[in-house]
Amino acid sequence: MAGEKLLKNDQTGKYAIMGANGKLKPVRLLADPQGKLHLMDEDDKIIPYDGPLPQGVAAPATAPAPQPTAPPAAQTPPPSVFEGVTDAMTRGYTMGLRDPVSAAGGATGRMLADITQGREGKSWTQHYTDVRNKIANKDAAFKRNNPIVGYGTEIAASLLNPVAKAAGGYVTKGATMPRRTFRGAVTAAPLGATYAAGTARPGQEGQAAMIGGAGGLLIGGLSVPVIETALGVGRWGLQKAIDSWGGSVTSATKKITDIIMEMGGGNLQRGLEVVKQHLQAGGPETTIVDVLGEPGRRLARGAVNAQPKAGQIGDDWVNFRKATRGGRLHKAADEIAPGNFHEVLEETSNAQRIASKPLYDEAFSPQSVRNAPGEVHSNMGRPGEFVQWDSRMDDLFAEPLIKQGMAKGIRIQQIEALADDVPFNFQEYAIKGFDDAGELIIEGVPNLRAMDAAKRGLDDILEGYRDGTTGKLNLDSYGRAIERLRKSLVAKLDDITTVDGRSAYKEARRVWAGPAKLKDAAWMGRRFQRGDEEVADKVFKAMSETEQDMFLLGVRRELTKMINSDSQSALTKFDPKKLDFYIRLRNMVPEEKFAKFHAGIREELSKGKVENFVNPRANSATGGIQEDVAALNRAPNWMIQAFDYIASAKPSAAIASTIKAPINWLNNPSPTTARNLAEMLFERRPSLQAQVLDDIGTRRLAQDLMPQLSKKYATRLAALLATRSAAPSTQVEGMYYNEGNR
Repeated sequence: MAGEKLLKNDQTGKYAIMGANGKLKPVRLLADPQGKLHLMDEDDKIIPYDGPLPQGVAAPATAPAPQPTAPPAAQTPPPSVFEGVTDAMTRGYTMGLRDPVSAAGGATGRMLADITQGREGKSWTQHYTDVRNKIANKDAAFKRNNPIVGYGTEIAASLLNPVAKAAGGYVTKGATMPRRTFRGAVTAAPLGATYAAGTARPGQEGQAAMIGGAGGLLIGGLSVPVIETALGVGRWGLQKAIDSWGGSVTSATKKITDIIMEMGGGNLQRGLEVVKQHLQAGGPETTIVDVLGEPGRRLARGAVNAQPKAGQIGDDWVNFRKATRGGRLHKAADEIAPGNFHEVLEETSNAQRIASKPLYDEAFSPQSVRNAPGEVHSNMGRPGEFVQWDSRMDDLFAEPLIKQGMAKGIRIQQIEALADDVPFNFQEYAIKGFDDAGELIIEGVPNLRAMDAAKRGLDDILEGYRDGTTGKLNLDSYGRAIERLRKSLVAKLDDITTVDGRSAYKEARRVWAGPAKLKDAAWMGRRFQRGDEEVADKVFKAMSETEQDMFLLGVRRELTKMINSDSQSALTKFDPKKLDFYIRLRNMVPEEKFAKFHAGIREELSKGKVENFVNPRANSATGGIQEDVAALNRAPNWMIQAFDYIASAKPSAAIASTIKAPINWLNNPSPTTARNLAEMLFERRPSLQAQVLDDIGTRRLAQDLMPQLSKKYATRLAALLATRSAAPSTQVEGMYYNEGNR
């Protein structure tokens, strides 16, 4: 202190030491308990001073005597390796919640011990704090001596936590990297906060939760893009090398390959098998785009909207599919019944005539003869057997409507004979023919053939009352009277032709009626499908198997009308929301037939959805379409965003003009890629579809040589790091492992 002088600034009241060189050094005055003066500089260093005090300056107050410091706390001895590993495993598996749970249990035990032993102890909170600190000290001691085992065991155990595993699955299900990044951040943040708060010391839970949550948010958000990008770059580089050895592979092929691999769970061959199975199950006109799911549809939509030629390919494909839709719908409907309603009815009518002709011939073979004045007899083709023509027959024959029916019936049979190129003889009916007015010329009494012609004529008159749409007879009072007359005539003809309990005429009509019931069943099926007639399940099951087939034939005819009315819009008529339509079918159509029909309709509905999705004429430039087009850009989004960032920084004109051209080139889809995609995705010929898939199947993939580079592995690894590593990383915030921090 020689040559130095203590000075005081009277204005500020502050002190300074002036050295021999004249420089001032600010100080403060202190005095120890013995009254000795000391100076303290700005760095809190004590400077001895023996010189005099400045004039008018009193000695400073004596500083309090320093208190003896407490000895440092002894460090907690580390637990055994077994105990330390066990604690680390339970702490990691429970994501840090083991500490507060154990502390709560220990505090409760101590409280109960105090109560049972009758001693006045600490509060539950104090006990909880003590136990919690003891657990933390023991954990810190073990990790201090065994850092690798301690931290490693805890992190490994945290991987098994079911909540963290579920969070990892949630992250991997994100469709895009940005979505997975967001999911990784929002799931890792609460996990990190929970883990950090659980392992913090009492009173520090809030601070630890903030640190753990922030760490989880950061690590979880960065894990996905960093891991996936890094492995993606490695996969890209290896694939480039493989492709260069095996010949060039188009970008379009690569994009389709990626989708097929996803369908196979990361296995290309398994994905190809799935695609081939779906192509086969899809039936005619099924294309590759139909079986690649939403990723394939979006790829196709991006292609047709990215390049005119690709758009034309897509437009032609949609038009062809719509033009051929009717045939595919008919094929599905054929599972219920064939579509030849009118042909089958004609065949049934022919069967009626063929089966009943021998019996009618037997009934009609004799002629009416006069046995005595006023008596006419007719046999049934058995010589010597005659039946009397009575007054009731005279009354019926006298009815003009019977004669009108007879004339019409004979005329019908005359025309049919001409059509079949067979002879027709009026004498077979015991008449001479027709006069100029078209009236029958009858001499004597007509035979049974003529009377049957009258019945047939009445049938034809009644047919005029049949509704052509529903097939029902809508009889008025006059029509009902004709029907009663017809029945009365038939009953009388049955009666007079019965010999020994048998009537060939009646048998002939019964044979004729069998096919007639089949035709009625067919018409019933048509009315049922239109909703014009309710047919109970019991009624349908009571039909014969042949009648049920004819009923379904009628149902099929109505389906034919639905399809043929407008095949391009026919899909709307088979909309799954039309429950009444499907309920009616399911109630009557056998289960196996309905299942096949329904599968065919569902397949066609699926085709229609694909057409509407990718149709370049049906969609405006929405955000979704723009994203699909952008997915075909020559460069990945991260590279384009990097160029955009450089451009937004407003570089010099020279730099801006230099990077503008590559930005525009990279930021646009390749026309060749778009066209190639359209050609492959919309290919209708099975042989060329097989060639496309074979080309993909023979391609060697980087992930085949190194599975760790696959997209699936990258996604899972990123999700694992995002949802697990954020939590254990909070332990390293050593503030709550410091044994002195209690």
